[in-house]
Amino acid sequence: MLAIALSTLALTPLASARRACRGVSDGILCLPLSRGWSSFVNRGHAGGFPAAYLLAGNFRFRLAGHPETGPPVPPRKVLVSIGDFPMVGRSKNWRRVRRLRLPSRPIARRFIHWEVRFADRAVSVGVQFGSKPTAQVRALVNARLALVRRVGR
Repeated sequence: MLAIALSTLALTPLASARRACRGVSDGILCLPLSRGWSSFVNRGHAGGFPAAYLLAGNFRFRLAGHPETGPPVPPRKVLVSIGDFPMVGRSKNWRRVRRLRLPSRPIARRFIHWEVRFADRAVSVGVQFGSKPTAQVRALVNARLALVRRVGR
């Protein structure tokens, strides 16, 4: 009976973290999503610690297994990729931020990537635009990224 209680206690924080996230989560970070967004989590380990890639797009997609690339992004849509890793090695020197957001200078490229320390994690963020990014789509991405929070260990 005691073993069951201990195993239940050990699982409770992760289970409650997943319930607390209405979106996509790896049990550590949560990216809340609105209706119409699809998501995928690719879990793994880095240096013996949990790591994952969270993918979210404002279009329908399905991925299975461990895809090497994300889905093709339709015009006027966006795919957000968040790599969530433990802080080891070079990542300890990445710039620390309190919230995630696109780089402040407008970039016309259809793929943007940057690395930061966020919520005591090493975070690699990639945004793939299906078309040249407009102010409206950039605002949508910034609104989503601003909601990312830590929910677990």
